[in-house]
Amino acid sequence: MPNIVHKLLILLFFLGCYQTATAGPYEDANAALMRGDGSGALRIMVPLAVRGQGEAQFVVGMLYLQGNGVLQDVDQAVTWLSKAGEKGHIRAQMTLAGLFLDPNSPKRDNEAGIGWYRKAAEAGDALAQTILGQYYRQGFVLSQDFVTAAAWFRLAARQFEPRAQFELGELYRNGFGVKQDLARAHMWFNISANTLTNNDNYRVSAARDSAAARQIVGSLLRPDEIAAAEQMATECWQRDLKDCD
Repeated sequence: MPNIVHKLLILLFFLGCYQTATAGPYEDANAALMRGDGSGALRIMVPLAVRGQGEAQFVVGMLYLQGNGVLQDVDQAVTWLSKAGEKGHIRAQMTLAGLFLDPNSPKRDNEAGIGWYRKAAEAGDALAQTILGQYYRQGFVLSQDFVTAAAWFRLAARQFEPRAQFELGELYRNGFGVKQDLARAHMWFNISANTLTNNDNYRVSAARDSAAARQIVGSLLRPDEIAAAEQMATECWQRDLKDCD
């Protein structure tokens, strides 16, 4: 999982830069990145990073991490990303978490990685909540704790995070950390399977897994139980998943 997450975060970095670069030096740095001029982007961002701007610190950290326009320097990357992360910059926190938890990383530090995921999760980031829940479910790095996993998955699921919805459905299906409830499992699989994917591979994969799980659980339920589960899903959609369990 860490390698997959790290690749996802690199993609989020580029998307984030393009989306947030709307005016002034950020727009200039974005233009430099678009034409492949990492060193130009670095020259623009360093003065802002030194003055304490979190977005600039994040960009500088990522350029050092990737060796884009500058010699790759993981120590410098961690320094700048940490400055941004301490300011509450979610993408910096997520990048640090992925870096520290990557088994192939020279900066491998499980405790630090989980700490950064926790910061992002506590700030309300649905992806961080999902990943943290997965670590608790798997018992990998963290001690296995299905109750805590369910709590994190539930928070993310209510934010339309399809993988968290699938994971929560799996817990209800197996009775891990929650009382076994096949109808509620079917409900969450149904919600996840029908969540908008926007052709995003991560979301498409979650929706596909949920559709398959819904079919399996559906084979264990009576027609009236399936109808009740579908009604629960409809009611959840109607209130934008608020308070859905």
